[in-house]
Amino acid sequence: IFGCTERLRTQMTDPQIAEAQTKFKAIIAKTETRQIEQVEPNETKAPPMETRPLRFKSELEPFAMDFPSMPKRIIVQDQPQVDGVYYLSRSADDRTQYSLSFQTFKNQQLLDDPAQTKFFNDYLSARAMMSVDSKLYRKFIRFRGFAANRFKHNTMLQEIEMTHEGILFLIGDTAISLTCVYPAQTSPSPTFKEFTASFELIKKDPNDLL
Repeated sequence: IFGCTERLRTQMTDPQIAEAQTKFKAIIAKTETRQIEQVEPNETKAPPMETRPLRFKSELEPFAMDFPSMPKRIIVQDQPQVDGVYYLSRSADDRTQYSLSFQTFKNQQLLDDPAQTKFFNDYLSARAMMSVDSKLYRKFIRFRGFAANRFKHNTMLQEIEMTHEGILFLIGDTAISLTCVYPAQTSPSPTFKEFTASFELIKKDPNDLL
């Protein structure tokens, strides 16, 4: 298109170019006016369906939260120390992955404080090893009333730098993690803060301590 425009410009006089530009501006103005008229004065435009958060309430695990799309539930039972359940969802532009995992310990000895501390350290050490330059941001926080680790690091995926943000905490015999993976230097939608803020623990049994 630009090549054709430049060739035409060399064949047109200055008055012809000025007239063409005036007509072009008139077309743009008319189009923009029509778009404005199509929206009622008091009408609030709804966001596209794919950008609306989906409130998901699990029938199998004790949680509800917002996902950008219907999550896939994946069961992993071949790990030596834990049985894992993962919920995976992707953003509308398919550039960001959101996940929620439940890792239930098979060995009850892992429930004491030293074993839990070791689990935290091993988990975060593994993330540090996979991160760029072994840099891992780590902070202790309170999340939904539980002691939690907030972490952030970057990795390389097919020459693209990816940012990983996550929260890891323990409830009884289960480690729960919420993570968001997206291209570095971009802002995911929803953000990691919005994603984690929507997380809600639900009691399956009135006697549960959640």
